[in-house]
Amino acid sequence: ELVEDFVDEIENLTLHETDISTKRNSFILLFHLDQNKALAFLKTIMANSEDDPIYEMGDIFQLSILEMLRKLCKVEPTQKSRLMNAIFMLSNSKSSSVLFECANTII
Repeated sequence: ELVEDFVDEIENLTLHETDISTKRNSFILLFHLDQNKALAFLKTIMANSEDDPIYEMGDIFQLSILEMLRKLCKVEPTQKSRLMNAIFMLSNSKSSSVLFECANTII
């Protein structure tokens, strides 16, 4: 029960935090604790953004998202086609390191 409450607290922090580093760290922790909630957060941030969600995230947060997507694609190759939309959205980034990791994730 305590762990479930902890996961909910981390999810809440990820959703409402304004500091990019804290948001990135809570997202990574959420991914390791509950991948489905991490994916739900990713869907939320991609769908609810009025502008391009890429501009709202720092490159360090974008890289952590790509790391999560790459791990998911390796563990469950059947998910790759479902996750491609997020990878292509991240490829709009102006950061060369993010673009490199997008290409690496697609391959």
